[in-house]
Amino acid sequence: MATYFRPLPAILICALLLGCGTPSGGVRDSAHTATTQPAVQTGDEFAVYTAPTARTGRYSYVDVGPLPAQMDPLLAVIDVHVPPDMATVEEAAHYLLRRSGFTLLPADPGDYPVAHLLGQPLPDIHRHLGPVSLRDALLTLGGKAFLVNVDYVYRKVGYQVSPVYAGRQRS
Repeated sequence: MATYFRPLPAILICALLLGCGTPSGGVRDSAHTATTQPAVQTGDEFAVYTAPTARTGRYSYVDVGPLPAQMDPLLAVIDVHVPPDMATVEEAAHYLLRRSGFTLLPADPGDYPVAHLLGQPLPDIHRHLGPVSLRDALLTLGGKAFLVNVDYVYRKVGYQVSPVYAGRQRS
């Protein structure tokens, strides 16, 4: 039996090995191809923010720029246990905001619903919140009848009665 050389399998193996090579230019040339797209701002919310990316390897990219929670600290995801010595909704809201850079606005003297909300005892179900965004945790403390107002200039957070519940007489 004679053995003979088969060129087709040898050519296929060579082609596969050459196809896995690194392209010329490397990472240094492609690092300059970071794409940027500015944030689109509507009102006080960011509509769509696509972070610019930079190529760091053949198959890996890194987002360059701040995280959404760094742009708006109220988007930070928290998982918090409110201590037992916090008795009211106001104390719990202060506790939630303690590391965010925001402070809670006191209720206006004439705004009875907000003053009443902040003076209410904290429900036991609200002693553990999360994982949830800080904004949603504040909304949870207020309940369906209240909205959260945010002043990004002075970093203040306050409550207001939802338009659906506005104008109701106190009982």
